[in-house]
Order: sequence, then structure tokens, then C-alpha cells
Amino acid sequence: MPKAPTVAVTKTAVTKSKMPSITKPATKSAKPAEKDSKPKKAAKESKARLDRCQDDKKEKDPNAPKRPRAAYILFCADHRAAAKEEAENNKDIMRVLGDKWKALSDKDKAPYTAKSEKDKQRYEREMKAYNAKSGKENRSEDTD
Repeated sequence: MPKAPTVAVTKTAVTKSKMPSITKPATKSAKPAEKDSKPKKAAKESKARLDRCQDDKKEKDPNAPKRPRAAYILFCADHRAAAKEEAENNKDIMRVLGDKWKALSDKDKAPYTAKSEKDKQRYEREMKAYNAKSGKENRSEDTD
């Protein structure tokens, strides 16, 4: 059986209807489309939804213990002054501190990790005292 001749199709073959019109000059008299009221309506609905969510948010107790700090945060607190001398703005300071933290070995990170663990223990101890004082018992500990 004879094979049908194949026709090469290229990506550059475009029909006339899909070609952009280059011959028509842009006219200044063309008015832009009037703005749709949908964005304003959507913005109002979004703001109302945000307000409802913020109303449900619990107030933070000022007497509650401070959360424990991570090893990296403790490192940053110690080395921030030196990083300020190397960099001008906060973004660069944080970049310098991050690079220094990544360059540290586990042995060099050990003091900060130990301080972080000690801070976690402090937080747990203070939370137990805070919950006992406020009359709130941690339900997860009661079930264990």
C-alpha cells in the first residue's frame, strides 16, 4: 500500500485571524473600559471577613510566661553588634548572621543549643506555675 505524502507543519504557520493587526494605528480617542464595581465589592467582603476573624482572636495574657528562645535567636542576640559593623541595614545584618550560623559546626552551636534547652525547661516550669495559679490545668497532662 502506498504511503500518503507527509506535509511539514511548522510553528510559524499562523492563520490571518490569529495575527495581530499591525496596520491599524492606535487612536487616542479610544476610551478605556469603565471600571467594574466587582473589585470594590470583593474588597469590602474581604475586609468584613477579616474583621470577623480578628474578633474571634483571643487576647494575649500579659502575665503569661515568655516563650522559650531558639538557639539561633540566642546566637543572633550575642553576635548582632558585630554584624551591625559589617552591614548597613537590617536585611544585610540578618543575612550576615544567617551565614555565620550556617558556617558554625555542631560543636560551636552546642552552647546555644544548651541555653535553648535550659530556656525551654524554664518555660515549662513557669507555665505549670501559671496554669496552677490561674486555675487552668493542662488537659493533655491529665489524660496521660
